[in-house]
Amino acid sequence: MLATLARTIPRRSLAAGRFYSAAPPAAPQAAAVTLTVFKVQDCHLCDEAMHVAEVVQKKAAVPMDIRLVDIHDKSTNGKWLKYMMDVPVMHLNDRLWGMHRADPGKLLADVEAAHAESAANTTRTAAEEQSVEVPQSDKASAAATASL
Repeated sequence: MLATLARTIPRRSLAAGRFYSAAPPAAPQAAAVTLTVFKVQDCHLCDEAMHVAEVVQKKAAVPMDIRLVDIHDKSTNGKWLKYMMDVPVMHLNDRLWGMHRADPGKLLADVEAAHAESAANTTRTAAEEQSVEVPQSDKASAAATASL
């Protein structure tokens, strides 16, 4: 029982100035990549883009969500005026990815790159949240210990 208790008690590292525990925290999971397809009804290019998106979703080694948005819908906040001549329009994680046609190979590569970027951002954010500010008196004792 003491061994279990010793593993769960937080320890303090003076050199690093941060708290850590014996068991490392679970790695944060990156969110799924979101592909938004802006479309209109009875559009063969929109149907093609959706087919490509579904194929890429099955082939991708990362989680991917597909959102369909009809630009005629009033809740799209003026996408009709912006995209009326360019459907289908695809956004990858809320950034313009392409218009008119979708290349499956390029989309797959960009989905995996977007997921890697998202994972890197999630890891960096989690590391920033885990760092603990060391009080000034502890910094002085850490510096004194380091000079020995």
